[in-house]
Amino acid sequence: MTLRYVKAKSKMTPQNSQHIGRVAFLVMLLLAITALSACEKNNEEDYPITDKEFKRGTDGLEIEFLKSAPPGTTIENMEFRVICRVYNRGGYDTSNVYLTASLERDYMCITTDSIDDNGNKACAEYSDEDKEKIQKITELRKKFPELNAQLALVESQLELENKKSEKDDNELLRLESEIKKKKQEIQENVEEIAKIEETLTLISKYFTKDAGIMRGRSIYYPEGSPKEIIFDARTKMIDALSTRHTSTVALTACYSYTTEIGDDICIDTDIYGTGILNKVCTLEEHSYSGQGAPVVIEGIKITMLPHGTEGVVPQFIISVKNKGNGNVIATEKVKHACSATGLNRDDWNTVNLTTFRFTYKGREYTNTDGSITCKKNPITLEDNKGEIRCTLKDEFSIPKSEPAFITQFFVKLDYGYTFTISKDVVIEKQLI
Repeated sequence: MTLRYVKAKSKMTPQNSQHIGRVAFLVMLLLAITALSACEKNNEEDYPITDKEFKRGTDGLEIEFLKSAPPGTTIENMEFRVICRVYNRGGYDTSNVYLTASLERDYMCITTDSIDDNGNKACAEYSDEDKEKIQKITELRKKFPELNAQLALVESQLELENKKSEKDDNELLRLESEIKKKKQEIQENVEEIAKIEETLTLISKYFTKDAGIMRGRSIYYPEGSPKEIIFDARTKMIDALSTRHTSTVALTACYSYTTEIGDDICIDTDIYGTGILNKVCTLEEHSYSGQGAPVVIEGIKITMLPHGTEGVVPQFIISVKNKGNGNVIATEKVKHACSATGLNRDDWNTVNLTTFRFTYKGREYTNTDGSITCKKNPITLEDNKGEIRCTLKDEFSIPKSEPAFITQFFVKLDYGYTFTISKDVVIEKQLI
């Protein structure tokens, strides 16, 4: 047996050798692919898609009417429902979401559970007390255009007076006093409105619905957490001489939202480029397309400002843009935007930078601990754009001798958002 085994082995041919070589190669290739797959799996575990893949784009909340709710055509004095589905298409959760239904009240109304004198579901109404308050707020708001125009006029007069070669000191004092007086009137108007609003029922259970918590898109909620919101309504009698009337049902969404971004940045203390050439990084402007929210951090630019002869302080210029389907509002005014009170002019286009931080030598410097100052906060958007400058305070300056290094920054914005959708409903005369 042993002799036969040795003999068989000694008869290895070139063809057999090539075959074994090919088999060995295939086995090694299979092992390499398996190892690569394991590496990719470990990378996925180290960098989950939750934070990156779902926090992209410019979507926030979306709403849509359900089919036939409201109906495209109905008859007069008929009950119907307004049903909408609400989606959170963005990458952040929100628990401050309201939807308000607006109807042409001469032809339709939101109804309550009560029955009126005609045997129909009663139309929802604000209380007499709230109606008076809403009327008072409306009258106060009407004063703003005139007050602002008067202020602008006096400010322009002051500017012209300051440009004169021979200034009239008495006139300057008079104009400055007038400006102060106008600003005080505007502020008193704002405070009076706020005082009335504190006692007003902002959210009516019939006109406005609280959607509760709306989950953003994530690995656990790939489509967010859609909800259905229902309003009960009915049509009224149309004009005696008309056979039909087209009326509009509108739904307004008001919600608070967040935008966040974090990234690596370069801090280069060599302002004038006089140091070493082979740096680990160089200053550059960062551009972004979206972070899973309607308000986008479009870019961040780092500028190094000299401090004395031995130090520098980084300044971060953050560009913000509204790229969503609606309008930005102050985050604390979300309820007001979906109530009968509406908003003041200053409540629109306001974004609050709540957090900015960057790291240097293991320490986080932030706007909340006082080591960083962010000017023009809240950010006011003009033509849907705005920017804010965050600067490290002088006492925390970085030595010029520090070589260029890569670190991280993080930005968080908070704001309110609102938009409206609508649908036409044809009301036909009821046949007798």
